[in-house]
Amino acid sequence: MNFSSQKFWLGVMFVEKWDSPKLENSLLYFHGFPGSHFNNSNVQLADSLGPSLLEINLSVLAPQYTGLGSSKGTFSFLNTFADANRALEEIQPNTRKINVLGYSWGGLVGAYAYTRIPPQQRGKLVLLAPVTQMFSRDLLKFIVSAWRKEYGDKLTAYNDDEALINELVNIFSMHDPLAYLKDCHTNDIRVIHGDSDEVIPILCSEKFVKDLGLPLSNFKILKGQGHEFLDRSRLLMEI
Repeated sequence: MNFSSQKFWLGVMFVEKWDSPKLENSLLYFHGFPGSHFNNSNVQLADSLGPSLLEINLSVLAPQYTGLGSSKGTFSFLNTFADANRALEEIQPNTRKINVLGYSWGGLVGAYAYTRIPPQQRGKLVLLAPVTQMFSRDLLKFIVSAWRKEYGDKLTAYNDDEALINELVNIFSMHDPLAYLKDCHTNDIRVIHGDSDEVIPILCSEKFVKDLGLPLSNFKILKGQGHEFLDRSRLLMEI
């Protein structure tokens, strides 16, 4: 589905009927940055999951952030939250329960989106190797420099690295996942992280789980797994 007026693209959508009657359950999947790397692997993940999830009456909606993948416009990290709002506007009238899956940067966006769902409509929230806290400014400089070298064409909204760093710092001052989720039912939240994650250290999720007060049974540590995970589609089907 193409939101041509808003230049926003819902990348993959698997539904039996999107109008009437309402779907019982839907999955809203928020990808990481840049999301279109490695032959659009995030969309391929939703594409591989879609038919299987339909068998259990769970429809999949995987929006792509503005300026990434097939979505038009200019990407910015701040705009990913507006993209999440637009995805919710599309899905909320058409389903009774909304489950949210967020991977990496999409974990932060997913936590935000989850709390924007009316409580009676919320399903489960699953966070895969999520961004949950602000990095030090020195570490941000290193990360942003690496991004600029590899994904410079996705970062044209920022005149220099300092502008991007300042936006990320501002985002974390406005969007704190702990503050978002503190009043949600912890039994509905699950965090999964690889203990060999070289991008977002597992210590970040360990602190997040502790501070949020999640049951340890809701925190899955994947031995030997890095940030990309070896078989995300199989893992998510198990979930």
